[in-house]
Order: sequence, then C-alpha cells, then structure tokens
Amino acid sequence: MAGRSLFTRYAVAWLYVAVLCAGELAYILLTPGGRGTLLGWASTSVHNLQHDPAGSLVASAFLPTSYLWAWPILAAVAMFGACQALGNWRTAVVCAAGHVVGT
Repeated sequence: MAGRSLFTRYAVAWLYVAVLCAGELAYILLTPGGRGTLLGWASTSVHNLQHDPAGSLVASAFLPTSYLWAWPILAAVAMFGACQALGNWRTAVVCAAGHVVGT
C-alpha cells in the first residue's frame, strides 16, 4: 500500500466530494425557478421513485439544499475516514446502500 498515491487510495472520497461540489455549484448558478425544477427532478418523493428511481436517487445524493458550505467538509471527513477504514469499493457499497435504505 505504500506505493499507492493519495488519489488512488482515496479515489471514492475524492470523486464524491468533487461531484458534490459540482452539484452545489450548479445549484448556486441556477435561477430560483431552475433550482426548484432541479430539486423537483432530484426529489426522492414517491412519484419520482416510481417513474425514475435511479436518476432521483443518484441526483439527490449530490444536491444538498441548505448549508452548502458545510456539506463538502462533512462529506470529506466521513468519506476519507471510511476509505481509510474500508477501502474504496467497500466505502462505495456502504454509502450507496445507506443512501438507498435511508431514502
């Protein structure tokens, strides 16, 4: 493991935090009407889960709507710690399962 770079050792964490930041940036740049449309599409409501379960589940994982500055920090702490303890693949599986079960 000594030869692995910090990026490959924590690839899932880096990827999640990067996509979360991109989702937040997209949300910030939208108009209020656009934000409402995006959040409606990404909502994990019963209606959306019946018609587009995969899309709404994936999108909702990357679109926090409040405390936008805090989520990347919290996600980084959790994801880097999980990657340290579990590795990349197990972290991805645990996070995906937790998101689905939590929804």
